Amino acid sequence: MILGPRDQRNRRLFWTKRFEKWCRDICQSPSTRSLASIPEQLNIAFADFISGRPLSSGLARCDPPTGEGIWRLKTPDLRLYGWADEPHCMVLTVGEFKSVIAAPGAPKDRHLGQQAVEERRELKLGFVSGERFEIFPAIS
Repeated sequence: MILGPRDQRNRRLFWTKRFEKWCRDICQSPSTRSLASIPEQLNIAFADFISGRPLSSGLARCDPPTGEGIWRLKTPDLRLYGWADEPHCMVLTVGEFKSVIAAPGAPKDRHLGQQAVEERRELKLGFVSGERFEIFPAIS
């Protein structure tokens, strides 16, 4: 994770082995809608999250949960799904390209959210729910 000289690690980010494998596989993909490559988009999303930057603007954004407490961290090309198991902490488990989700047929957001819920249940982990400003407040 590349953080600026004044950035501090304020949030915790975990991911499953399956998610890590997906990240490694997609880093080989040359297609992107952004000036940032796929590995750069992942790095920016992770760095923005753990440094405590606001998640409502910038290249990386975080959508509030829709049912079952599943959050979506997104970049121009990627959608990353996980949950908060406590404030300032996210567990990522499923990812997909935005272009795949936008294409006709499955998978759609709801399918990927359901996969994240299923994996959370398999891992027997809990989650906290709330608004973005409660769970992931911007840290100044």
